Amino acid sequence: ALYGLAAGTFPKSQEAWEALLHPEDRRQATAAVEKAFESDGTIEEEWRVVWPDGSVHWLAGRFRVLRDKDNKPLSLTGVNFDISARKEVEEAMRRQAELIDLSPNAIITCTFEGGIKTWSKGAEKLYGWTAEEAIGQRTHSLLRTEFPEPLEKILERLAAESNWTGKLIHTARDGRKVSVQSYWRAEEVSKTPEILESNVDITALLEREEQYRLFVKASSQLVWTTNAVGEVHEEAPVVRVVRVER
Repeated sequence: ALYGLAAGTFPKSQEAWEALLHPEDRRQATAAVEKAFESDGTIEEEWRVVWPDGSVHWLAGRFRVLRDKDNKPLSLTGVNFDISARKEVEEAMRRQAELIDLSPNAIITCTFEGGIKTWSKGAEKLYGWTAEEAIGQRTHSLLRTEFPEPLEKILERLAAESNWTGKLIHTARDGRKVSVQSYWRAEEVSKTPEILESNVDITALLEREEQYRLFVKASSQLVWTTNAVGEVHEEAPVVRVVRVER
């Protein structure tokens, strides 16, 4: 069944077995067999097979050579496992990682204790550490996170509601203070709770808002801001209007 063949029809020669292998994996699979004859231990390898109906399936093999008292090979024995489902999950995770790396946001996954498990290209660019340098470290120790409220309360809310968002201040590798709008989501991966964290850099936005507030404070003119429908919004300018009374 692992090779898509009816019971009793599995080939008994290595050449016929090789013909069932995916052309791209044939060399590595046969190399593993050759290695088994040179080794006294168990050899493990993974490869694809092409069924008679044209479908492709993943197998894992463990095998070893049985030898006589003079250490001469007698036979090759082993077992194959269908790992197609595992490979599908791995491929889905690989594609998800690629999509995450396309995002300009700093996307991090970590344990509830803060241990970093993944670190996106956006995180590398924003903070300055590579994934190899960041993974395994404690996220809030590495970034010297400044929270709007105690971390314990944030984690309690996250555990209860599965989501949290707020403004954080991080310190990049070069010492820059980085303000982010942070979005957290609690997930369970392999029965282990994790946090998916997406950070949007709002440093420049906050700086512009502060400059605008200072301008308003220093101005002797009457200044206000409105949104697109004319409602006054001093804290979230969309359309800026300056009126000078004479």
